[in-house]
Amino acid sequence: MIWYILVATFLFIGFFAKNPDKYYKLSIILLFVFTAFRDTSLGDYNNITYKTMFMMAPPLENFCVTRLEYEVGYTFLESITKVFSQDFRVFQVVYTLVAIILLGLVVNKLGFEAREKNLFLFVYFCMRFFINNFIILRQNIANMIIWYMLLAGFSLLISMIFVVLSAQFHMTSYANIVTVFVYKEITKFNIRKIYIVAVISSVILVMFSSGIVNNIVNMFIVFAGEKYSKYLLEEGGGAAGQNGMYYLLRMFFFSLFYWKYNLIQSKNKKNLFCISAVAVVLGSINVDIFSRFMEFYMIGIYGIMTLSYKVFDQKSQKIYIAMLYIAMLVIMIRQLNVYGAGFLKQYRLFF
Repeated sequence: MIWYILVATFLFIGFFAKNPDKYYKLSIILLFVFTAFRDTSLGDYNNITYKTMFMMAPPLENFCVTRLEYEVGYTFLESITKVFSQDFRVFQVVYTLVAIILLGLVVNKLGFEAREKNLFLFVYFCMRFFINNFIILRQNIANMIIWYMLLAGFSLLISMIFVVLSAQFHMTSYANIVTVFVYKEITKFNIRKIYIVAVISSVILVMFSSGIVNNIVNMFIVFAGEKYSKYLLEEGGGAAGQNGMYYLLRMFFFSLFYWKYNLIQSKNKKNLFCISAVAVVLGSINVDIFSRFMEFYMIGIYGIMTLSYKVFDQKSQKIYIAMLYIAMLVIMIRQLNVYGAGFLKQYRLFF
């Protein structure tokens, strides 16, 4: 676990660096090395699944879209890698290179100052980075394609093209056909209306959603068949109980951002607020699979968490940043204990 704490601390220090832009580049390289060269056994049952998927992926010359068990985009990446190596460790390096490049593109679209980019990497690393990059590889790529699309502000038509592209890495992304349309409509309203509707919807969903949505999900599993229902069953299709701590965390930062909105100077703040509103609502649905749907919009929450220091004066910022550091480490340690049956804690390299 000490390695995660050291990496997180390195990322955090970048917020105070004299040359934050150079430090950010070093942080990106660090994340690449930390992820690409990790032991391939780190994670949970998904590790075995992904290794099996790689071994079963067809050679590039035999690649046929109609005969693939999993998504085209992810399988194509596997097939390209197998042109020059049959070793899963090589694929892990190739995959991580693609994922880190996408992360860099997303961070650039946030429109943050150089030191804020470093703080964002720290927040994201503690909240979700190693889960996305160590365990849910297909959705990780799908997430970042959607994140880039949301931050870029594309038209609805172009956005839908990105949704289809994202779904080539994880089929759950097709749900964004609906949610992206809703998000586009949300952006037309002022932040007061967005906040009120999001909070009221969230509370209602927390109280009443599990039974109704659980029945809908179960019906989908029955009628969709094995090929499509596995996307629900991988994450768990039923109601599993609301994670109160993370729900309150999302609601706290969403509310703080709303109440201090005028104090925050950032060109992308309205966009981040709207994306966060979608994440807050989706995260209120008390069914496991919606944790995956929510993650497509968590870039908004990670973004407003990063900017939250701006609501304080210079003196209070130092205290707040210190509290944020401690809180994020606590969350990260909890994540390491919960995900991957605790095996993530035993970090080591594959050589």
